[in-house]
Parts: sequence; structure tokens; C-alpha cells
Amino acid sequence: MTPKRKLNRQETRRRCEIATALVNFRSKKLERFVNDYWNSLQLRFYGDKDAATKFLQNLGMVLRDAWDKGKWETAEPTLERIFAAHRDPLEVHGLKPGEGRILPLMTLSEMKRAELFQRPAFKIRLGRKLPRSGNPEPVFEPRDVLDEIAYAIMRAGSLGLLKTCEGKLNGWKCPTPYIVADEGRRRFCYESCGDQAKAEAPSRTKLRKE
Repeated sequence: MTPKRKLNRQETRRRCEIATALVNFRSKKLERFVNDYWNSLQLRFYGDKDAATKFLQNLGMVLRDAWDKGKWETAEPTLERIFAAHRDPLEVHGLKPGEGRILPLMTLSEMKRAELFQRPAFKIRLGRKLPRSGNPEPVFEPRDVLDEIAYAIMRAGSLGLLKTCEGKLNGWKCPTPYIVADEGRRRFCYESCGDQAKAEAPSRTKLRKE
């Protein structure tokens, strides 16, 4: 395995772990997530933590509902909205021109960096070699951690890797039952269930032999 492939696999797992955590987070843990990743998220939400928390809370609810019903098309518009360009901070806050809410203040340098979101998360790159499919594809250039999370979910969905942790199915107290899996062989979540499965494996093997 080349170092480049190893790095790509590690990056895929990192994104899938973050996406898995977000999908499963509720209330307090979600607030902690926003605080932990605020340096990345604040430009998208123009410095408004409340707007960020409400958007991520809704994202988690939409995804869990799609998971439970097996109807992924209900989550697709929300993911498209994440990847899209944002021309106006009012879009983020769900406001219309003239509505009287005072938006959080941002410095000139922050406003300049926020211009990054005036382009979508995918770019057209002419002159690039065609992928194996033979079809030209836009290049993913993430603007923040939320782009990375949405990409991980999109990738897993296209590969059939949006799963339910087998620990949950076994009746264990699984903290993250909704899994954005990084590979096909992943059966347990990234937290305690994998360790529990390894711990119980010897006893299951012994029972089979008996």
C-alpha cells in the first residue's frame, strides 16, 4: 500500500467517524460538537451559533428519519443545500429581505473568508484526466467540516454503507447506532460496540466448538 492510499483511507475514516457522530448527536452533545468545530463552521453560518445548532439538529433528524424508513430521497435536498453556494447570509438564517433580526457582527477578514461560500463545494476543473468511469466529474473541494460530513454521507450512500450498528441489533447500549461506514466490512460503530464484539468473540468461538 502506498502512503497516498493509506492517507486517503485514513481521511475517509475520519470523515465517516465525524459524520456518524453528528447523525447520532442530540442536544448537549450537539452543542459540544458545534463548539468543537466552530472555527470551521462559523463562516458558513456568519458567526451565528444558534443558526448552526438548529441547522445541524434538523440535519440529524432528517437523516435518522431517512435511515429508519429506508427512504434516502427525503434527505437529499438537505445535503444539496449543504453543498450549494450561499449568496446571502439571509439564506442561512431563513430570513427574507427586510425582516428585523440583527445578524452577528463579523470582522472584515471573516467576511472576506466567508466569500468562500459564494461557490459550491464542487468545482469544474478542465483538462483533468477522466476517471475510470469515462465520465467527467466535478472536483470536491470542501469549504468546511460540514461539506466533509455531507460528502461522507453521499459516498457511503452510493456504496450501500449507511448501516445500523450490529451492537444495536444485538440489544447492546450502542451510543451511535446509525453508522456512516468507511468500508463494507464494518459491522459495528466506531465507539464501544467494536471493542465489545472483540471481547465476546473468544467466548462465541468456544461455544461453537462445544
